[in-house]
Amino acid sequence: MSFRDFSLRDWRIFAGNAVMLVCSFLYAWWWYDANRTGEFILSISPLLLLVVLTGLAAMVLLIHGSFADKAYSAAFSLYRLLLCCAALYAVLLLLGRFVLHRQLTSELFAMMLWLSGELCALCVLYEEGSVSPKKCWLLIVLFALAFTVGLVCYFLYFRLSGAAMEYCGFVPIFCYAVVVLIFMLLQVL
Repeated sequence: MSFRDFSLRDWRIFAGNAVMLVCSFLYAWWWYDANRTGEFILSISPLLLLVVLTGLAAMVLLIHGSFADKAYSAAFSLYRLLLCCAALYAVLLLLGRFVLHRQLTSELFAMMLWLSGELCALCVLYEEGSVSPKKCWLLIVLFALAFTVGLVCYFLYFRLSGAAMEYCGFVPIFCYAVVVLIFMLLQVL
């Protein structure tokens, strides 16, 4: 599919992923800045505000693109998908807090938002025929791998120290950015 064949929905989803790439770059920059002394220093800086704003903008575009323009008719509706993602988030919160005794932070919520938005976008693109079954399965596998890597890093983070903590924070950001870039490329190829 070329850009000239894009529907409004396709453009919203593509734009959402483009903004997600910008968010990933800004997040990596903020993460580097917060860790450059060799020790994490939380700073509520304008850069962090840009990370949050671009992340929210990306999610609005992805979700709005997923729900806009026409009724979604797949048997497994987007609402059910979002409900499953919310249930997974609740399970991971409980697992992290009570089993793994991990300090809870906003990263888990951000990872779940990313996964939810990308899966919704993929579902509608697949249903309307913009993404082939092969591309769909490839993206599902990539989403699962990136999310799993992110979870492992999330749960390991506070058990590490020094540079290992810093790298553990960069890995999920990098993985999500690469998967989003692949999604964008597959959407136009």
